[in-house]
Amino acid sequence: EFTGLIGIDMTLSPGKHHLFLEGNLNGKEIKDNIPFYVEGRKYTVEKLTFPGKLVELDKETEERAEREAAILKRLWKEASSERLWSRAFSLPVDGNRKPNFGKRRILNGKEKSPHNGIDISAPEGKAVVSPNGGKVVLVGNHFFGGNTVVIDHGQGLFTAYLHLSEVLLRKGEIVEKGEPVGKVGETGRSKGPHLHWSARLHDARVDPLKLLDLNHEEAPRASRVE
Repeated sequence: EFTGLIGIDMTLSPGKHHLFLEGNLNGKEIKDNIPFYVEGRKYTVEKLTFPGKLVELDKETEERAEREAAILKRLWKEASSERLWSRAFSLPVDGNRKPNFGKRRILNGKEKSPHNGIDISAPEGKAVVSPNGGKVVLVGNHFFGGNTVVIDHGQGLFTAYLHLSEVLLRKGEIVEKGEPVGKVGETGRSKGPHLHWSARLHDARVDPLKLLDLNHEEAPRASRVE
């Protein structure tokens, strides 16, 4: 018996799909083709207005944003094979949750990529904590995300924390559930203090609120890396 988590990206079309499995058990090759169905989900439309320079980027800023996007794209493919999380996740900060995952965004009248996480409004400086065990694999300041932290929870699962006013971790640290990640802010392209919380599972953009429902057996505790 095998157990695993599969991410369904927000843009995957509703209907029948197939999961192809390959492996090896005691020298025997295993292959299987498992059909599954994806239900449709309606996403709302969000219209926002920002200063022109935050939407119509100059060449230098556009190149910076592209470099930062490339860094994240590579990161999703470098997941740890070791599982560092256990049981259900918790919210990284208490606040006003906006269920805006997947919202189509119209910025200054132009449609942009859909919102790939949820926003949690909270006072500037409020503590943001890790919702589960993992390893810090990115700490940086990005044009769109501002002060950004990414945690690798193992087995293809990542969570990201954007717009922080302050970061309290270093790259390479192992964190336990409830440990401080940073503080709520409005750095990067942001309107008002809030946390943008997102999740990736095998490179699929998934709703981080779904992580609150996980309830698997305990994983071994990891030691801190300084």
